[in-house]
Amino acid sequence: METRTVKVAEAEATDVGDVTVSPRRATPGTLGAGFSEDRGHVAFAWLTPDGPAARAGVNVGDRLVAVDGQVVRDSTEAESRTRGAPGTPVRLHVRRANGEQEVLVTRAE
Repeated sequence: METRTVKVAEAEATDVGDVTVSPRRATPGTLGAGFSEDRGHVAFAWLTPDGPAARAGVNVGDRLVAVDGQVVRDSTEAESRTRGAPGTPVRLHVRRANGEQEVLVTRAE
């Protein structure tokens, strides 16, 4: 998977087609992450630097299998299931090249 870095002014968000690049802060109630779908799998497509998911050890390219024990079938489910009240925990089941792992992430405040 190719990784690209885009710098954006702190108070801006820039539309770059099918991806929106946001400021360096995660939106409250989110993981500070975006999702993509590839061959029937949902993966982390981007992470906010120093956002909740990145701080918890999630990597771009990790596959999201489940959120709080519920299987995730597409990026829409991933978005809706990972959003919640700011500061609340969410348990992610991720799959990587070296196996599967449970990751506890606290949503952005």
